[in-house]
Amino acid sequence: MVRKVMGDSHRKADFKPVSEYEIEEGLSPDQLMAKVAAFTNANFFSNDTVFDYNKWVFPRLKKRPYPSPQLSKLRHDAGIYYTWFESIGWVPLAKETGSLFSKVLNDNDKYGRKNPKFNVMPYFAEKQAQVLIPLAVFNCADLIRAFIPRFSMQASLRKISDTTYELSGELVHHADDDPEWQEIGAIKYNGDGFIKMNNQWLRCEFIDGQLKPARLELKPGDHVKLSVRNGAVIVTSKLLTAN
Repeated sequence: MVRKVMGDSHRKADFKPVSEYEIEEGLSPDQLMAKVAAFTNANFFSNDTVFDYNKWVFPRLKKRPYPSPQLSKLRHDAGIYYTWFESIGWVPLAKETGSLFSKVLNDNDKYGRKNPKFNVMPYFAEKQAQVLIPLAVFNCADLIRAFIPRFSMQASLRKISDTTYELSGELVHHADDDPEWQEIGAIKYNGDGFIKMNNQWLRCEFIDGQLKPARLELKPGDHVKLSVRNGAVIVTSKLLTAN
């Protein structure tokens, strides 16, 4: 289902949820999860939360209902209630399964006879997933970023002779942006890194966050990038060009 709904859209730089979801930067994990839950509850039903004051339909949950969605404010077509998302279109939210009207349309609807009134039908899943899966992927990625230290890579080339250059670099941990890391202290990375010289990859070494100076043989116009790849953390410098 995830692959069918998402394809490779999550790889695009402009990937984001439906436009009806307002993206906010800098939320704490608790705030982020509360925001996603509030959006989901305000736009979708579960079988326990279907309600409408005008239709005198109350949640099976026996708790105070969410103010939206309400059946009477949705599009109604042949016993199914729909909501609209700009980038998706009409999305089914609930089906009237227990009324005389619904039984005429669905005389073999065993699901409706077993669960009268209104239900979120299993076959709604794919259409609803077009909204909910990108929402989950986008915000889970944001949540993961909240727990991963933020780094940047600085790199520079110094010409030593006609074809010899020295590459310097530093992996900078921006601990000042995170109060918890401020208490612990900045990470000084020790381990392997990689130099991409045109289409060739070379291994290099970092000591206390500093690149152990590396000498490269380059021609004018050759390109160099410095990177560290450690688990989920991939940090890359800007592209450098030999003069």
